[in-house]
Amino acid sequence: MKIALWPGLGGEADSFAPIELGGPGLEVVTVDPRYATREDWQLESLAAELIATGADVYGGASWGAAVAATAASLHRPTALVLLEGGFAQPPAGDGWLDEAVAAAPENDWEYGEETLRALLRPFGDYDAAATLAPVAGSVPTLVVASDQIAGRRELVEERVAWADVRFVAAGHDVVGDLGAALGALVSDWLFAEVVV
Repeated sequence: MKIALWPGLGGEADSFAPIELGGPGLEVVTVDPRYATREDWQLESLAAELIATGADVYGGASWGAAVAATAASLHRPTALVLLEGGFAQPPAGDGWLDEAVAAAPENDWEYGEETLRALLRPFGDYDAAATLAPVAGSVPTLVVASDQIAGRRELVEERVAWADVRFVAAGHDVVGDLGAALGALVSDWLFAEVVV
C-alpha cells in the first residue's frame, strides 16, 4: 500500500520524517510542495499532483490536509488521513488573509508577502464540508486533531463525525509535537482499518 502525504504550509519533502511512518508493505511518499517556487496554488492543481503519485491513501497536515481532502473528492482513494486540518476553513472575507500574512514571521514562513498571499488565497475558497461530502462515510478516514485548541472538538464533531477521530495532546503542529508517536498511530490505523 502506498500513502502520499502533502506537508503543511512551509513544509518540505522531508517534513514527515519525524513521524517515522512505515511498516511492512507500506510505501510512503511525501510530495515536495515547492512552496518557494510554485506559481499555481489552486487546490485542484495541488490535488492533481497528489493523485498523480498513484497512492492508495492520501494524507496531509494542516493546509496539506485540505490538499489531501481535495484529492480525495476528485479521485476516491482507499483511505484518507487528515492531520490537524482538512476539516477547517478560513472565515469569510479577506481579514484572515491579512492576519495570516502578518503571522508569517512567528510561523517561520520565509516567503515574501506577494508569494504568501498567492499561496494562501486559494485556501480562502476551500469549503471543508462540500469537499469532504463525496468521501463522508464511504472512504475510511482518520482525523488526528489537537485537543488543545479552543473549539476544535466541536468543529471536528460538526464536520467529520463520520471519521475515526483521534484527539491528541498536541498543538496544531501534530507532526512536530508528536513525532514517532504520530507515525505509530497512523501506521496502526492503516494496518487495522485499511490493509487486508
